[in-house]
Amino acid sequence: MQREITITILAEDIHKNSYFYADKCPITRALHRAGYNGLRDSGFIMGKLDDEEVDIDSNNNEDYRDMLQKLFSMYNTKEGANDHTHGIGEPATPIPIEDFDVTIRF
Repeated sequence: MQREITITILAEDIHKNSYFYADKCPITRALHRAGYNGLRDSGFIMGKLDDEEVDIDSNNNEDYRDMLQKLFSMYNTKEGANDHTHGIGEPATPIPIEDFDVTIRF
């Protein structure tokens, strides 16, 4: 059975938090705001959703990979950015930081 989750990444979370700390990561924060408290992002989305183990990463999920590319591109807009690159080696070209919604199907 295919499932999906929809989350909103906030520009404020990108401005104020690092992607590299799972508890403050904009993805984890978005998951929790959407009510998915059993999930977190730690380089991939993991945890439990309705008592089912979830493991979503950029190698097995195009929606997640596209979201990361967009997020890393926004991080590269920040002053002092340390050149975030996508986990599969694609360059993350800077784009304006803004709120965005994403649906991840798995």
